[in-house]
Amino acid sequence: MQKTFNLLKDIVYYFIELTKFNKTKDELNNVLDKWIYFLKKAGDLENIPESLNEKPFLQAFEKAQIINMDEDEYDYKKQKGLILKKT
Repeated sequence: MQKTFNLLKDIVYYFIELTKFNKTKDELNNVLDKWIYFLKKAGDLENIPESLNEKPFLQAFEKAQIINMDEDEYDYKKQKGLILKKT
């Protein structure tokens, strides 16, 4: 017996112009809005906004912080046990 799966029906693509996305953190209505906001603002965020206080965004924020560390900061935090591995 052969089973086939059509996974492409479950994939949705969005083409987004970040410069045209102007919602504030208080205007985020759905998960897509939240991801677009995060992608646009991640480099400027020092803390995660309350509207993004959910596991996927917290994990993405943590990874973005690690990626943006310089080598000395990364080595120091890794030595102190604040970072388990660079992702």
